Amino acid sequence: MTDRFLSRYFMRFIVYSGLVLFIPGLGKAWRASESACVLDVADPIFRVPFRQLMVGVGLLELFIA
Repeated sequence: MTDRFLSRYFMRFIVYSGLVLFIPGLGKAWRASESACVLDVADPIFRVPFRQLMVGVGLLELFIA
């Protein structure tokens, strides 16, 4: 295999990986802004509301993407 062949598939992998992280991250950050009562309940492990947890995880995914 040539270097050009490998670099093309590597770039596809990078783009698709970014999309896999970007789209759900955007969805999590957007859904956390809605007014659902279940998002105000505190997480039993981290002791923070699910709303803040979803925003944090969504922003982390967007940052990584």
